[in-house]
Amino acid sequence: MLRLLITSLLLTLLTSCGFQLRGSVELPAGVEPIFIGGNAANTTLGNSLKNQLRISGVELSEQVSQANYQLVLLEQKTDRRTTALGENATALEYQLIESLRFQLENKAGEIVLGPNRIVERRTMPNDANRVVSSTEEEKILRREMRNNLAAKVVRQLTAFDYTAKP
Repeated sequence: MLRLLITSLLLTLLTSCGFQLRGSVELPAGVEPIFIGGNAANTTLGNSLKNQLRISGVELSEQVSQANYQLVLLEQKTDRRTTALGENATALEYQLIESLRFQLENKAGEIVLGPNRIVERRTMPNDANRVVSSTEEEKILRREMRNNLAAKVVRQLTAFDYTAKP
């Protein structure tokens, strides 16, 4: 009986504090459909963002003229920097960087959010004797980083106050 009471109390606390499972997205009425456009819209990151929004139940528009808002992916950058050197100046460690600059525009083309820049960084060890596995590891890390960037954009869309902007 006590266990049931404690479980009920915890569930009530979780639901009352606004807790949501990651991946569930609710945008205010009138925001959807959203069009994803810009220079980086057809990149891996742009596709990841579209997939995350679709999976979350957000309606996307295929044409900007039919959308209430346009999410413009202005610029995606990929970089790799050496952070540690070993003997003979060989790279022992890299810092991988993925960044995205984006803005949200209303139906009239006015910028209502941004332009914002979000960055994802990861450190990757480098083994000069295992070039193929290092290359594959970098590909996997970059895919994860792009998915994280897409999730960050989605979180900013859900946190944005659509009623405060014209």
